[in-house]
Amino acid sequence: AKGEIYRIGGDEFCAIYIDPESSSVLRERTDLQDECARTGTFKDYPFGMADGYAEGFIYNSSYDEIVSRADEDLYRNKRLMKEIDKYEFQ
Repeated sequence: AKGEIYRIGGDEFCAIYIDPESSSVLRERTDLQDECARTGTFKDYPFGMADGYAEGFIYNSSYDEIVSRADEDLYRNKRLMKEIDKYEFQ
């Protein structure tokens, strides 16, 4: 799958795929997460990434609804990451 990536905030990006196969998008998502895990740190700063995922069809969902679901998934993942970090550093 090939998507277009847009910077939508200081450290926030959005990838939009038109008519992709879910498995290929999820594979790319996993590859990106794996690459972040391999990187680990950058100039003594920990490097990590939280992401969110949503899919929908424009004819029955608006762009804002799809992005909102992706944001919900993003914040759910951020909470999970904080919980994991809390236990790793105790």
